[in-house]
Amino acid sequence: MLQAERHQKILELLASQQVVKTSELSDYFNLSRQTIHNDIDVMESKGLLQKVHGGAVSNKVAIEPEAHQRKQQFPREKDAIARQAVQFVKEGETLFIDMGTTTAAMVPYLLAFNQLTIITNNVQVAMEVQEKAGFTVILLGGNLRAKEMSTSGPDTVQALKKYYADRCFLGASGVSAKQGFTDYHLDENQVRRQMIANARHSYVLCDHSKLNQHTLEQFASLSDIESLIVDACPDEDLRAALVDQGLELIETEAKTRV
Repeated sequence: MLQAERHQKILELLASQQVVKTSELSDYFNLSRQTIHNDIDVMESKGLLQKVHGGAVSNKVAIEPEAHQRKQQFPREKDAIARQAVQFVKEGETLFIDMGTTTAAMVPYLLAFNQLTIITNNVQVAMEVQEKAGFTVILLGGNLRAKEMSTSGPDTVQALKKYYADRCFLGASGVSAKQGFTDYHLDENQVRRQMIANARHSYVLCDHSKLNQHTLEQFASLSDIESLIVDACPDEDLRAALVDQGLELIETEAKTRV
């Protein structure tokens, strides 16, 4: 098992029981306690958990909030981000749409089009657009995460490989100058990478709370993404890093684009 996979499992254990013991993790992974100590040190340095004597405890910012919780956070900002993102879409195009609450906010604006092909692992998006006359909707199969209403895993990635899109719209749990675009779930990150690889244009949609944050795994460097659409970017250092990497920063609350 790769280190990143162990870290994800440790976060999942913390999400359910709030505390893990080094000895129990050593037995669980069949690894030495020193290796587990090293894992915990790395995860603490990333802000993913808090190290305590004999193990680690949950760090609330390290655990991905569930979809219904995220949907209630920054609804006005997410609506503005989604509305801006749809401005890039042209009639008749093929779109990849990622799982997540911000990408789902695009739906009301996409319904204004007459003809689109939408390929998605976002079950909510597929359900809401599937009755629109003139739309072709492809829901990617794979492992279902019921709480997220999303599919991911090797089958999802394999299905994606045969499709090509004009644009892909992705969510992210963190954006930082050093770590790039990150998220919590390894399988979903594989889906995002394939979407980026098979799309002519790639956009990340996120609110300001994700800026200067990083989570478990990078799914794209700053230079892999064409545009970041965010409600506001108050940090000048991050702004400079984004522009330096050739990424277009679009602020929905700003009067001008950087």
